[in-house]
Order: sequence, then C-alpha cells, then structure tokens
Amino acid sequence: MTKKHLLKRVFTILPGIALAFCAVSTTVALNSCGNSGANDSIVVVAGAASKEDLMKIVEGGWVNLNYGEALMRVHSPMFAAEAGRPVQEMHFDLTKMKGDTLFNRTGRVNYLPGERFDIVFGEENGSNVMMIYEGMAVNDPATLSYKINGDDTLLCVVRKGSNDSDWYTRVYRTAPIRAGISQNALEHYVNSSLFAGEWKATDGSMVTFSADGKVSGWSKWTWFNVEIDKYGTEIQPDVMSAYNDKMGATYVYTLDNDRLSIFEYDTNSEDGMWTRGDLVIELTRKHAGQ
Repeated sequence: MTKKHLLKRVFTILPGIALAFCAVSTTVALNSCGNSGANDSIVVVAGAASKEDLMKIVEGGWVNLNYGEALMRVHSPMFAAEAGRPVQEMHFDLTKMKGDTLFNRTGRVNYLPGERFDIVFGEENGSNVMMIYEGMAVNDPATLSYKINGDDTLLCVVRKGSNDSDWYTRVYRTAPIRAGISQNALEHYVNSSLFAGEWKATDGSMVTFSADGKVSGWSKWTWFNVEIDKYGTEIQPDVMSAYNDKMGATYVYTLDNDRLSIFEYDTNSEDGMWTRGDLVIELTRKHAGQ
C-alpha cells in the first residue's frame, strides 16, 4: 500500500479530518516522506520560515499513522502497538523549550538519553530546519518535515541514509486535563477512534464514553482509562480501568466492530497472566439516527 493510500484510509478514523494536498511555492526546503510523487511534496504555510512558525506547526500531541491504520484494522490498542513502533506518539508543549531544543513530553518519567525524541531547531542552507536526535544517534539526526492544508497538519520523520520514515497526525494542540493529569496523545486517539460516543447495554440503558476519558451510565464510574502499553502485547489482553472519586477497578475487554464486551479481570492459574473473568456488561454502539 502506498503512503498516499494509507493517508486516505487513516484519515477516516477521526471525523472532521480531511487532507487535500496541492502544489504551492515554499519558503522552507524540507525533505519529503516515503515515495516521492506529485502529491507527496511538502506543503508549507506561506512565510513559515522562522523558528517560531515551525514551533507552532509542531505544537501538540501526535500519533503515528501506522498505529492508527492498525488500530482500525484490529480494534485492539495492545496489538496495534506493534505496528506503530518505534515511536507511536509525540507531545510538544511550547513552554518546554530550552535553547534550541523542544522537549518531547511523552515518556519523560522514565526518560533516558537512548530513548530521546526531541526536536532541535537549526539552520541549513539559509533555512530553518528541524532535526530529531533519536536514541544515541547524535551524529546522524533525522529530519522532521511536515504537510499542511488549512488547519490539518502531518509531521514526517525522515531518517538519513535510508527509506525509513514515519508519519504522524495531530490529535490535539493542548492536552485535555482529566483528574488533574494531562491526557497523552495516544490515549486520546484510542478513545476517539474506538470508544467515544453512545453505547446501548443489553438491558436497554445507555452508556456514553468521551475522547477525554469521561464515562456516564456505567454503574458508579465517572471516567475510564484504556491500557496502551506497547510491551508484552503478544500475551496481554486489552485492559481498561474505570474510576470515580473514591475507587477504581480494572477490566478486560474485547471490541468486535460495534460490540464492546467488558469482563472481570482475572488471572490464569497456570501462568498468572491476565485473562477474562465473568461478563460485566455488553454494549452495542449507537449510530446516528438510531
């Protein structure tokens, strides 16, 4: 599948996102991503040549498009994670700028030099450029390029000396705050793509999930969190936790197109791994007009 067709498919995930790429004169020379073609040229906002302009372009939370395509194919955040490697999300807060470096806030709790994915702004041939020093490859940084059409933006990480590149779509500019904690881009993307909306339970009651993690109509719970850990996906089922102001619980779930089945969390007596227990609630997605 070409990158052009992948973009067309992935951008059906979130409503209101559409891209129409056109040829325009550019003021910044940037590398293109993937296979070059008439529709793959980098589209630059007129006059976007300063570091401040570039910072505004890359601001916010971003998710890997390979991950998005896989997520809609398998409806499983855990298994989709394998397709989104090596870096599934990025989050750039303009207040986290130090010198010429804009820090990626994703994963900073366990941040090591070998895991870094920050943007370093510089100048090349008289133009402002953005470089990403991945891991320990300090002498061979990747180039960060972008495409813009109206309010829609794509970022592309191009690795030197290879055809390896990754596309990212912006999920938000400012991270939603839930229970006093900033929501990360990947979680918001999963919620928007798989859960957000109204669901009908087998007893006729309605349950509503939102992209920012709120839930109503499901027992005593008021917000939820979907596990998106990208490690151990081959043995770990999809898991979500539900909370209110006083307590929380963890559940195993399966999502088969428009049917969401939520089970008690249990462990396998033989290997101690997570598994499904008793069915807690079964929901069917409510579509417009139903």
